[in-house]
Amino acid sequence: LAGDLVPALEAIGSTKNLPLFWDELKTEDDVGKFVNFTFKISGGKEKSRLHGDGSQRDLGSWQTIIMAASNDSLIDHITRKTKTTTAGIYRVLEYVVSPAGPNAVKLEAGLVSRTVGELSQNFGQAGLVYATHLGNNEPAIRAMVGQLQDALNKQLNAQTDERFWIANIACCVAGSILANRLGLTNIDVNALTTFLIKAVMDMR
Repeated sequence: LAGDLVPALEAIGSTKNLPLFWDELKTEDDVGKFVNFTFKISGGKEKSRLHGDGSQRDLGSWQTIIMAASNDSLIDHITRKTKTTTAGIYRVLEYVVSPAGPNAVKLEAGLVSRTVGELSQNFGQAGLVYATHLGNNEPAIRAMVGQLQDALNKQLNAQTDERFWIANIACCVAGSILANRLGLTNIDVNALTTFLIKAVMDMR
């Protein structure tokens, strides 16, 4: 997403439930915009605005997750900008990606570049398969996510302020289970769950 919040919010209001990605927060201005964005997106809808002719514009609404990548800790910036409240901290589940170790698998740079380049010509239908499954099995999937959420709350003895963290983990784990079940991915669900729970413990 671009740094301008209005187009970003309009995009979210249109896509509703699709996850969003804000890549490479590099400057202080980028991070500042994202800090403001965390509060706006967690509200679930846009503020009331008017068209140029004075008529009421339709409000966008959403229920989604956003992923952001930054070389610096977003939590540090949020803490500095919102010193009187912890609300911003609980809207971000941050984790550190450690540098690759000496035993990490190394991929040839040209292969990586070519593989990424091929994505522009990839018109796979995984999203259609996944969305169709969600639509056809909504009651069962809603129950599964609720069970995951309840189990995480119990396991972590989660506080009310941590509800965004718990909902985030429940959605990610449920999504990985469903994608595996449909043959779209081969995600290690146990490893993913352990990783996300550790992220909560580190945040605490």
